[in-house]
Amino acid sequence: MEFDLTPHTKNILRGRKMFTDRLLCASPNCLYHVKDQPDPEFGREIEVKGYAICPRCGLRTSWEDGKEEDRANRKTIMRCQVCKKVIPMKLVKWTQKVISRHRGKNHEYFHGKCWDAKFRDVPDDDETEEI
Repeated sequence: MEFDLTPHTKNILRGRKMFTDRLLCASPNCLYHVKDQPDPEFGREIEVKGYAICPRCGLRTSWEDGKEEDRANRKTIMRCQVCKKVIPMKLVKWTQKVISRHRGKNHEYFHGKCWDAKFRDVPDDDETEEI
């Protein structure tokens, strides 16, 4: 199953205990994995990514730069970096694709790009042209 990773879906997965501590990519050759780090899982974490265009000033703000904790309402909001306007969550375009596969009772998650990289396109015999 393929889905966009949003803060809401990540909280749902965490609440259903479909992952512990961090959501990690299960691909043996993860494209984001950084070797020679003290943490052997460094870079495998699947993070929420997205962007939005500010309705007031028109600046593109990424989720990583614009997210803030609203302690009064106990939720995360997105704020424009220039004009400091709160951007509605409906305007955010989520860009992190996650592939979910079930292995028995276990759940495995992959970055969308890591999943696509697992497969190579090999042409069939009918598709090859004879010269």
